[in-house]
Amino acid sequence: MGDFVELMRPRAVATVPQPEAMAGSARYEIKADGYRVAALIGRDSVRLQSRAGRDMTSRFPQIAAALARVEPGAILDGELVASTAGHMSFGALQRFQPGRPAPRGVSLTLVVFDVLQLPSSSGQGEGVDVRAGPGL
Repeated sequence: MGDFVELMRPRAVATVPQPEAMAGSARYEIKADGYRVAALIGRDSVRLQSRAGRDMTSRFPQIAAALARVEPGAILDGELVASTAGHMSFGALQRFQPGRPAPRGVSLTLVVFDVLQLPSSSGQGEGVDVRAGPGL
């Protein structure tokens, strides 16, 4: 579980391409204002890795604990967001500190938008619709 997972970086484009114009097709999603993370699910532990490769697990242990129910060997790509009163708040996310209770009225969510690997099959090389399936 110590391997670095390189996450695809978003890029600006002048025009939005049609789904059939891209290999594997394309999907458009709401931009979440949070931290991009890869969740690496092991047999006995979960690691949350930032896009830059930093271990964020100790900062967000409640997310790691929730992901412990996912089948070992999975790698998920998502955005860790905080919300207050039903709205995403990057400032609230930045206030989360290791070993301290969550700020009052703030909830954390990992918005998973891609399944990079499942124990039974690697999604690498497949289109996002095949990897993510209808549930994502």
